[in-house]
Amino acid sequence: MTKNKNYVRKFTLKGFVLIKKLKGLEREIRHPPALKEESMNPDNIKYHKEHTWVKASGKKATVGITDYAQDALGDIVYIDLPEVDATVEANTEMSEIESTKATSAVIAPVSGTIIEVNEKLADSPEIINEDPYGKGWIAVIEMDNESEIDDLMDAGDYERYIEEEAK
Repeated sequence: MTKNKNYVRKFTLKGFVLIKKLKGLEREIRHPPALKEESMNPDNIKYHKEHTWVKASGKKATVGITDYAQDALGDIVYIDLPEVDATVEANTEMSEIESTKATSAVIAPVSGTIIEVNEKLADSPEIINEDPYGKGWIAVIEMDNESEIDDLMDAGDYERYIEEEAK
């Protein structure tokens, strides 16, 4: 187990658990995520520095925000879903999320065309808080360039990134 001032990290056989300490409370953030419905291999998930994740299958990339991001935002109350058939560029805003704490841009981790959005989030944006890597996905992008995935972080790199960001 390693420590810094806000986090305790425990390694497990299936990844690691990052325990966030805030005002005497602890909250576990699991990486790779523990999914309720769909099992994702950690090698299939890549992370963007702006706290979005992507799971690629061929030219299709399912995108959402990370558990770290939803935890930082707090209770999500609204999401402005991207439009189907809209073109997005990597590293630019594709959507916006409002929470009880803040409004935050959702940054596209890859470039392409939005081919599907998670319409359930329009009526129940809190699904992102409950299951950010499963039912809380935001959109599916048909990628223009599949090699953009190579520019993203794997779970270990993302863990180190958020630890550095927390300092």
